[in-house]
Formats: sequence, structure tokens, C-alpha cells
Amino acid sequence: MKNTPKMLFLFIYLLLSAFSCQKRDPNPESSDVIYTDLKSELEIAQKNLVAEEAQNARTKKELD
Repeated sequence: MKNTPKMLFLFIYLLLSAFSCQKRDPNPESSDVIYTDLKSELEIAQKNLVAEEAQNARTKKELD
């Protein structure tokens, strides 16, 4: 029973070190591949929308 305090100390030390080092990611979506892909597709679609709206305005001006 001589090792009981040492074993208890070791157990508590390992337990605390295992849980104290984990920090929450403030932006967990940044590590998600699907989210990143959808975000890039959204940016492309928004650029295409702006281009189509400009083309629509030019066409409307030509028709008037």
C-alpha cells in the first residue's frame, strides 16, 4: 500500500492534464470540408448573380 498515494497523484495528474488541454474551437465550421465547399460555391454564385444583373440592365437599356 506504499504506492497508493503515488498512484492517486498520478491518476489525478493524468486526468487533469487530459481535460485541461482541450480548448474549444471558436469557428468549428472552418474545419468542415462540406461547409468550405458550399461557401466557395456561394461566392461563385453571388459573382455570377452580379454579372447577370449587369447584363440584364444593359439589355433593358438597349431595348428601351
